[in-house]
Amino acid sequence: MYRTRQGLSVRMLARMTGVDRTNIADIESGLQNATVDTLTRLADGLGIELGLFFFDEDRIIPNDAN
Repeated sequence: MYRTRQGLSVRMLARMTGVDRTNIADIESGLQNATVDTLTRLADGLGIELGLFFFDEDRIIPNDAN
């Protein structure tokens, strides 16, 4: 996940983006779908392009790149 690769907790990302931490946790676990607005706010907070959410992260950033 982009969040964990950057060393951010759910709480930290929530503070940075204004997205409720329970919403972030639910989105990450697949319990909730995100709106475009929420995805935009999360992408901005993570410093990534919105479109990266729609690709397999491990194909873009291999696990051994850490």
